[in-house]
Amino acid sequence: MRGRQSWRRRLPRAALILGIAVFAVAPAAIPGAFTTQAHAKALTAADKAAVKSRVDAFTAAFNAREFEKIADFLPPRVLKLISQKSNVPMEQLLTSMRNVMRQAMDKVQFKSFGLDVSTAETRQGSGGEPFMLVPTQTVITDPNGRTVQSDSKTLALKDGGTWYLMRVQLQQVPLITEAYPYLKGTTFERGTVKVLE
Repeated sequence: MRGRQSWRRRLPRAALILGIAVFAVAPAAIPGAFTTQAHAKALTAADKAAVKSRVDAFTAAFNAREFEKIADFLPPRVLKLISQKSNVPMEQLLTSMRNVMRQAMDKVQFKSFGLDVSTAETRQGSGGEPFMLVPTQTVITDPNGRTVQSDSKTLALKDGGTWYLMRVQLQQVPLITEAYPYLKGTTFERGTVKVLE
């Protein structure tokens, strides 16, 4: 019983860190600009089409509040790592994460949300692995009635032939780099948040 209570205490925090990363309104609080990594070779036409398709599908799922589908866009090695570290079965992790996303979205009103693939930056990891940083903008009305705009970047990376998406925040960097070691040494642009009215 004690073990079960322990993972229940740990799981919501893990789910919060990862789940909110999908659409967080807070800035990506990772200090500094991009590292001086060389740009990766241009993506193939097939990869570009795949990223565009995944972004379109994610945006549709997000706007429709289809939480089961939203979880499918998160990098699988990150999910597996959280499951292992918290000693929580994957299905329980996903269930808790979906609940956290639902609760967070219920607290605010989303006015607009979008990822601009046309202006995405292509970078490469330590072994030449391509990944993308996709400009992402979210506009919400917060619980205090303020309209808030968040501009940040969403990480798009390829795993097992499929592209996955994740909004990067400071809390996730150790998880991401442990799951995908080729991203070690990469720093991410700080996001911005401003009150519109």
